Amino acid sequence: MSRKRTVVILFYIALLFFTLMAIGPFFLILRTSLQETMSLTGSRNPHYTLINYLKLFTQTRFPHWLINSIIFATGVTVIKIVLDTCAGYAFARFVFPGSK
Repeated sequence: MSRKRTVVILFYIALLFFTLMAIGPFFLILRTSLQETMSLTGSRNPHYTLINYLKLFTQTRFPHWLINSIIFATGVTVIKIVLDTCAGYAFARFVFPGSK
């Protein structure tokens, strides 16, 4: 095997490792959210169910909270885009010390 091919293989192994390290916690969160409350104590054979999500949407104001979060995030994003566009125009149009 050539040296270049070995480096590429090692690169992809490292990339896979770091990808799993980044995505792994999300799978653990999903798995935990699907377990019954009694299964969270360390049962060897947890029972998976969607009852926690049913409770989330029926017994709390989660849909309201989600809509509020979406409205807030959209507003912040629009304001940020407008301000960054103005700043970009200023940096492109005007001459600042050290701009060239």
